[in-house]
Amino acid sequence: MVLTVDIGNTNIVLGVFEEGELTFTARISTDKARTADEYSVLLRGIFEINGFDLSRFEGIILSSVVPQLNAVVEYALSRFTSVRIKRVGPGIKTGFQILADNPAELGADMVCNISGALSEFQGPLVVVDLGTATTFTAVNADGNIYGVIIAPGVRIAAEALWGGTAQLPHIPLNGEVKVLGSNTVECMRAGIVGGTAAMVDGLVQRIEKEAGCPVKLIVTGGISELLIPHIQHPLYHRPNLLVTGLYRLYCQNSK
Repeated sequence: MVLTVDIGNTNIVLGVFEEGELTFTARISTDKARTADEYSVLLRGIFEINGFDLSRFEGIILSSVVPQLNAVVEYALSRFTSVRIKRVGPGIKTGFQILADNPAELGADMVCNISGALSEFQGPLVVVDLGTATTFTAVNADGNIYGVIIAPGVRIAAEALWGGTAQLPHIPLNGEVKVLGSNTVECMRAGIVGGTAAMVDGLVQRIEKEAGCPVKLIVTGGISELLIPHIQHPLYHRPNLLVTGLYRLYCQNSK
Protein backbone atom coordinates (compact mmCIF):
# COMPACT_ATOMS: atom_id res chain seq x y z
CA MET A 1 0.00 0.00 0.00
CA VAL A 2 1.10 3.56 -0.72
CA LEU A 3 -0.11 6.59 1.26
CA THR A 4 -0.36 10.01 -0.40
CA VAL A 5 -0.63 13.13 1.77
CA ASP A 6 -1.44 16.58 0.41
CA ILE A 7 -1.24 19.48 2.88
CA GLY A 8 -3.44 22.24 1.48
CA ASN A 9 -4.44 25.59 2.92
CA THR A 10 -7.92 24.34 3.86
CA ASN A 11 -7.62 20.55 4.11
CA ILE A 12 -5.05 17.78 4.40
CA VAL A 13 -6.12 15.13 1.89
CA LEU A 14 -5.10 11.51 2.39
CA GLY A 15 -5.18 8.84 -0.30
CA VAL A 16 -4.46 5.12 -0.10
CA PHE A 17 -3.41 3.19 -3.23
CA GLU A 18 -3.40 -0.58 -3.38
CA GLU A 19 -1.96 -2.26 -6.49
CA GLY A 20 -2.21 1.04 -8.35
CA GLU A 21 -5.87 1.71 -7.51
CA LEU A 22 -7.15 4.49 -5.25
CA THR A 23 -9.10 2.66 -2.55
CA PHE A 24 -9.57 5.29 0.16
CA THR A 25 -9.56 9.07 0.66
CA ALA A 26 -10.07 11.24 3.73
CA ARG A 27 -9.78 14.90 4.69
CA ILE A 28 -8.51 16.63 7.84
CA SER A 29 -8.95 20.36 8.40
CA THR A 30 -5.63 22.15 8.08
CA ASP A 31 -4.76 23.79 11.39
CA LYS A 32 -1.32 25.34 11.86
CA ALA A 33 -1.88 25.44 15.64
CA ARG A 34 -2.19 21.65 15.98
CA THR A 35 0.79 19.80 17.38
CA ALA A 36 2.39 16.66 16.00
CA ASP A 37 0.77 14.72 18.85
CA GLU A 38 -2.67 15.99 17.84
CA TYR A 39 -2.10 15.05 14.20
CA SER A 40 -0.88 11.63 15.36
CA VAL A 41 -4.17 11.05 17.16
CA LEU A 42 -6.21 12.20 14.15
CA LEU A 43 -4.27 10.07 11.67
CA ARG A 44 -4.35 6.96 13.83
CA GLY A 45 -8.08 7.38 14.40
CA ILE A 46 -8.87 7.78 10.69
CA PHE A 47 -6.88 4.74 9.64
CA GLU A 48 -7.92 2.47 12.52
CA ILE A 49 -11.62 3.26 12.01
CA ASN A 50 -11.25 2.34 8.33
CA GLY A 51 -9.25 -0.84 8.96
CA PHE A 52 -5.80 0.33 7.85
CA ASP A 53 -2.57 -0.48 9.66
CA LEU A 54 -0.10 2.38 9.14
CA SER A 55 2.82 0.02 9.67
CA ARG A 56 1.79 -1.83 6.47
CA PHE A 57 2.40 1.15 4.19
CA GLU A 58 5.34 0.43 1.93
CA GLY A 59 5.60 3.99 0.69
CA ILE A 60 4.50 7.51 1.62
CA ILE A 61 4.68 10.67 -0.49
CA LEU A 62 3.79 14.16 0.70
CA SER A 63 3.06 17.44 -1.07
CA SER A 64 2.44 20.70 0.72
CA VAL A 65 1.66 24.37 0.23
CA VAL A 66 1.87 25.00 4.00
CA PRO A 67 5.60 24.70 4.83
CA GLN A 68 5.01 25.25 8.57
CA LEU A 69 3.23 21.89 8.77
CA ASN A 70 5.66 19.75 6.78
CA ALA A 71 7.83 18.65 9.72
CA VAL A 72 4.80 18.39 12.03
CA VAL A 73 2.89 16.00 9.77
CA GLU A 74 6.01 14.02 8.85
CA TYR A 75 6.78 13.53 12.56
CA ALA A 76 3.17 12.48 13.22
CA LEU A 77 3.44 9.85 10.48
CA SER A 78 6.82 8.65 11.70
CA ARG A 79 5.17 7.62 14.98
CA PHE A 80 3.52 4.73 13.13
CA THR A 81 5.92 3.80 10.34
CA SER A 82 9.64 3.75 9.59
CA VAL A 83 9.06 4.26 5.85
CA ARG A 84 11.06 7.16 4.40
CA ILE A 85 8.65 9.87 3.34
CA LYS A 86 9.17 11.31 -0.14
CA ARG A 87 8.34 15.00 -0.54
CA VAL A 88 7.36 16.80 -3.75
CA GLY A 89 9.87 19.57 -4.34
CA PRO A 90 13.03 20.50 -6.23
CA GLY A 91 14.84 17.40 -7.49
CA ILE A 92 11.81 15.14 -7.79
CA LYS A 93 11.38 13.51 -11.21
CA THR A 94 8.13 14.56 -12.92
CA GLY A 95 8.53 13.66 -16.59
CA PHE A 96 7.69 17.20 -17.71
CA GLN A 97 9.36 20.59 -17.77
CA ILE A 98 8.25 23.73 -15.94
CA LEU A 99 8.86 26.59 -18.35
CA ALA A 100 8.96 29.38 -15.77
CA ASP A 101 11.44 32.05 -14.66
CA ASN A 102 11.91 30.10 -11.43
CA PRO A 103 10.45 26.57 -11.61
CA ALA A 104 10.91 26.11 -7.85
CA GLU A 105 8.20 28.74 -7.26
CA LEU A 106 5.49 26.53 -8.75
CA GLY A 107 3.27 25.13 -6.01
CA ALA A 108 3.53 21.42 -5.25
CA ASP A 109 -0.24 21.12 -5.73
CA MET A 110 0.03 22.31 -9.33
CA VAL A 111 2.88 19.88 -10.02
CA CYS A 112 0.75 17.02 -8.66
CA ASN A 113 -2.32 18.11 -10.64
CA ILE A 114 -0.37 18.12 -13.89
CA SER A 115 1.21 14.77 -13.08
CA GLY A 116 -2.29 13.38 -12.59
CA ALA A 117 -3.64 15.00 -15.75
CA LEU A 118 -0.80 13.69 -17.92
CA SER A 119 -1.44 10.16 -16.68
CA GLU A 120 -4.73 10.29 -18.60
CA PHE A 121 -4.60 13.14 -21.13
CA GLN A 122 -2.21 14.66 -23.64
CA GLY A 123 -1.64 18.39 -24.02
CA PRO A 124 -2.57 21.00 -24.82
CA LEU A 125 -4.66 21.18 -21.67
CA VAL A 126 -5.54 23.40 -18.74
CA VAL A 127 -6.11 22.19 -15.20
CA VAL A 128 -8.38 24.44 -13.14
CA ASP A 129 -8.16 23.77 -9.41
CA LEU A 130 -11.11 25.28 -7.53
CA GLY A 131 -9.85 25.34 -3.98
CA THR A 132 -8.70 27.97 -1.49
CA ALA A 133 -7.31 29.74 -4.55
CA THR A 134 -8.56 29.25 -8.11
CA THR A 135 -5.57 28.25 -10.23
CA PHE A 136 -5.16 27.61 -13.96
CA THR A 137 -2.15 25.55 -15.04
CA ALA A 138 -1.55 25.36 -18.79
CA VAL A 139 0.30 22.51 -20.51
CA ASN A 140 1.44 22.65 -24.14
CA ALA A 141 1.36 19.93 -26.80
CA ASP A 142 4.77 18.67 -25.62
CA GLY A 143 3.38 18.03 -22.13
CA ASN A 144 5.24 20.87 -20.41
CA ILE A 145 3.83 23.54 -18.08
CA TYR A 146 4.15 26.91 -19.76
CA GLY A 147 1.91 29.25 -17.77
CA VAL A 148 -0.21 29.71 -14.66
CA ILE A 149 -3.03 31.98 -13.46
CA ILE A 150 -3.77 32.44 -9.75
CA ALA A 151 -7.02 34.06 -8.62
CA PRO A 152 -8.94 34.24 -5.32
CA GLY A 153 -10.93 31.12 -4.53
CA VAL A 154 -14.70 31.13 -4.21
CA ARG A 155 -14.73 31.09 -0.41
CA ILE A 156 -11.99 33.73 -0.12
CA ALA A 157 -13.97 35.98 -2.45
CA ALA A 158 -17.16 35.38 -0.47
CA GLU A 159 -15.47 36.06 2.87
CA ALA A 160 -13.96 39.28 1.51
CA LEU A 161 -17.41 40.39 0.39
CA TRP A 162 -19.01 39.57 3.75
CA GLY A 163 -16.19 41.09 5.76
CA GLY A 164 -15.82 44.22 3.67
CA THR A 165 -19.47 45.32 3.56
CA ALA A 166 -21.84 46.39 6.31
CA GLN A 167 -25.12 45.05 4.91
CA LEU A 168 -24.30 41.91 2.96
CA PRO A 169 -24.93 38.72 4.99
CA HIS A 170 -23.27 35.32 5.04
CA ILE A 171 -25.16 33.16 2.55
CA PRO A 172 -25.09 29.47 1.51
CA LEU A 173 -23.24 29.18 -1.78
CA ASN A 174 -25.09 26.05 -2.89
CA GLY A 175 -28.51 26.59 -4.46
CA GLU A 176 -29.96 28.02 -7.65
CA VAL A 177 -27.65 30.40 -9.48
CA LYS A 178 -29.30 32.98 -11.72
CA VAL A 179 -27.58 35.37 -14.09
CA LEU A 180 -29.38 38.26 -12.38
CA GLY A 181 -30.74 37.96 -8.86
CA SER A 182 -33.95 39.50 -7.53
CA ASN A 183 -33.02 39.39 -3.84
CA THR A 184 -29.81 39.75 -1.84
CA VAL A 185 -29.02 36.02 -1.63
CA GLU A 186 -29.60 35.47 -5.35
CA CYS A 187 -27.59 38.56 -6.26
CA MET A 188 -24.60 37.49 -4.16
CA ARG A 189 -24.72 33.91 -5.40
CA ALA A 190 -24.87 35.20 -8.99
CA GLY A 191 -21.72 37.22 -8.41
CA ILE A 192 -19.75 34.71 -6.36
CA VAL A 193 -20.64 31.39 -8.01
CA GLY A 194 -21.80 32.58 -11.42
CA GLY A 195 -18.97 35.09 -11.59
CA THR A 196 -16.31 32.47 -10.86
CA ALA A 197 -17.77 30.12 -13.48
CA ALA A 198 -17.77 32.96 -16.01
CA MET A 199 -14.15 33.72 -15.10
CA VAL A 200 -13.21 30.10 -15.83
CA ASP A 201 -14.96 30.22 -19.22
CA GLY A 202 -13.46 33.60 -20.10
CA LEU A 203 -9.88 32.80 -19.10
CA VAL A 204 -9.87 29.42 -20.82
CA GLN A 205 -11.15 31.14 -23.96
CA ARG A 206 -8.27 33.63 -23.72
CA ILE A 207 -5.75 30.83 -23.19
CA GLU A 208 -7.07 29.08 -26.32
CA LYS A 209 -6.82 32.31 -28.30
CA GLU A 210 -3.24 32.89 -27.19
CA ALA A 211 -2.29 29.25 -27.81
CA GLY A 212 -3.98 29.25 -31.21
CA CYS A 213 -5.74 25.93 -30.58
CA PRO A 214 -8.42 24.32 -28.40
CA VAL A 215 -7.39 22.93 -25.02
CA LYS A 216 -8.80 20.16 -22.85
CA LEU A 217 -10.23 21.59 -19.64
CA ILE A 218 -9.77 19.42 -16.55
CA VAL A 219 -11.46 20.66 -13.38
CA THR A 220 -10.62 19.57 -9.86
CA GLY A 221 -10.60 20.96 -6.32
CA GLY A 222 -12.66 20.84 -3.16
CA ILE A 223 -15.36 23.20 -4.40
CA SER A 224 -15.44 22.01 -8.02
CA GLU A 225 -18.81 20.23 -7.75
CA LEU A 226 -20.45 23.54 -6.84
CA LEU A 227 -19.03 25.29 -9.92
CA ILE A 228 -19.16 22.64 -12.63
CA PRO A 229 -22.89 22.99 -13.44
CA HIS A 230 -22.28 26.65 -14.29
CA ILE A 231 -19.14 26.31 -16.44
CA GLN A 232 -20.07 26.30 -20.12
CA HIS A 233 -16.77 25.10 -21.63
CA PRO A 234 -16.66 21.30 -22.17
CA LEU A 235 -14.70 19.79 -19.30
CA TYR A 236 -13.47 16.65 -17.56
CA HIS A 237 -14.13 16.48 -13.82
CA ARG A 238 -11.40 14.71 -11.87
CA PRO A 239 -11.96 15.25 -8.11
CA ASN A 240 -9.03 12.98 -7.14
CA LEU A 241 -6.57 14.44 -9.64
CA LEU A 242 -4.06 15.62 -7.04
CA VAL A 243 -3.74 12.34 -5.13
CA THR A 244 -3.57 10.47 -8.46
CA GLY A 245 -0.70 12.74 -9.48
CA LEU A 246 1.01 12.21 -6.14
CA TYR A 247 0.88 8.45 -6.60
CA ARG A 248 2.28 8.78 -10.14
CA LEU A 249 5.17 10.87 -8.79
CA TYR A 250 5.80 8.26 -6.11
CA CYS A 251 6.06 5.55 -8.79
CA GLN A 252 8.36 7.66 -10.97
CA ASN A 253 10.70 8.25 -8.04
CA SER A 254 10.79 4.72 -6.60
CA LYS A 255 12.97 1.83 -7.67
